[in-house]
Amino acid sequence: MRWSYRYRKNPISARKADTVGDTRRAHGQKQLFGKKLGSYSLMLVLDAALLIVYVFLYSPLLVIDQLHISGGENVSEAVIQTLVRDYNKTLRFGIIPQTNLLAFSASSFKDYVSEQFDFEEISVQKKLFHTLTINVKEKSPFALFYSVDRKFLIEKNGFIAGEYTGDIGNEQAFQKIVEEVALGEPKVADQLVSPDTALFMQGFPAKLSGDAGLTFSEWTIPSRDSQRLHARVSDGWYIVFQMQKDLTQQYQNFLTIWNEKLAVNPPSEYVDVRITDRVFFK
Repeated sequence: MRWSYRYRKNPISARKADTVGDTRRAHGQKQLFGKKLGSYSLMLVLDAALLIVYVFLYSPLLVIDQLHISGGENVSEAVIQTLVRDYNKTLRFGIIPQTNLLAFSASSFKDYVSEQFDFEEISVQKKLFHTLTINVKEKSPFALFYSVDRKFLIEKNGFIAGEYTGDIGNEQAFQKIVEEVALGEPKVADQLVSPDTALFMQGFPAKLSGDAGLTFSEWTIPSRDSQRLHARVSDGWYIVFQMQKDLTQQYQNFLTIWNEKLAVNPPSEYVDVRITDRVFFK
């Protein structure tokens, strides 16, 4: 006789196993849902970030299209506008257009302007949503330097402050310095004459008129590397000075020979006072 035995599951254990399986399946589904939700959230965050970047850096919302410029007397407003337009053609960090108000770098723009004009001060303010306000304070120029068919402002210490772009009618307000032989193009912040020479030049027209009754016309220099300085009078002849020597003493030498001899018989070409104890004239 053969005996057989069939194992019967314990109903309680079976129910427990089913419950554990259901719990694990539910937990797995929650984890899967959480992962999908996290992926969707990350995509939404990235999309929102890209939208913000576009709106603030590339959309027309903050494009600079209004310029308020003040303070320039000898450098025209049109020139400063051109500087802004040229600067805005560059990209900040290589990707962001400088036409955007947020991306526009005021400090970099000041450096860019300083390469072409030596202003005493320049301020740049950004105003929402499209406006740049620029104020410039020019150094006090006393002369215009004529070189290479261009005109440059010479400030009171003898430095080249920038190219003159003001009205032609205003040129009479400055002394005129002409370079007879140009040695390349002048550069901003180059020193044309020393501060002492510049000071002498500024007071010269009034002194010449008061001391000798002569009308000053213009200054000429043979070239920028020459130390000769010619003061031309309205009659056409000129006084030759040496900038490396005492200009005041040279001027006194001129007055001496002028009062003793030349006032009644003026020269036709020049009076050379560069040598301390001698004066040459023609």
